[in-house]
Amino acid sequence: MTAPRQARARLATEWVPQAPARAPQPAGARPPAQDQGREREVEVERLCDLVRAQAQAQAMQNAVDQKANAILKGITPTMTQYDIAKYLHDSIIKGCTYDLSTKYCATMYGALVEGRAHCQGYSYAYLYLCKKAGIDCTNVVGYAGEEHMWNMNLIDGKWYF
Repeated sequence: MTAPRQARARLATEWVPQAPARAPQPAGARPPAQDQGREREVEVERLCDLVRAQAQAQAMQNAVDQKANAILKGITPTMTQYDIAKYLHDSIIKGCTYDLSTKYCATMYGALVEGRAHCQGYSYAYLYLCKKAGIDCTNVVGYAGEEHMWNMNLIDGKWYF
């Protein structure tokens, strides 16, 4: 066998068919039909994830509102704004344990519903209750030996921390 024939024979046995290379698509061009089908599947999956996330968020908000309303029922007409602010504070403290390890520890959901939160969760829960009770309140972010969050209330023209 001659050298060129040997080379052709070797190439014939080594050649493995490969998928044809797809030509690059110009900007704005639609992908091939099979890719469009997969894109639609991905869009539907994302939409389903969004719907589930919205449903979960609404369920969590409903749970927060239910717990908040139960706490707010303890406010009596004879309470001053200071008394209400202290009552709301005490309600959170009694119903929540300081915990950095839970998924929702930085949220009012963690503080009010799960009963486990850190300073941020406590602060958001207190702010939410105060707003629902008609008490001026704001969150304060700062440093107290470490990053920390707390609240300030404006009651009778005085700021309370």
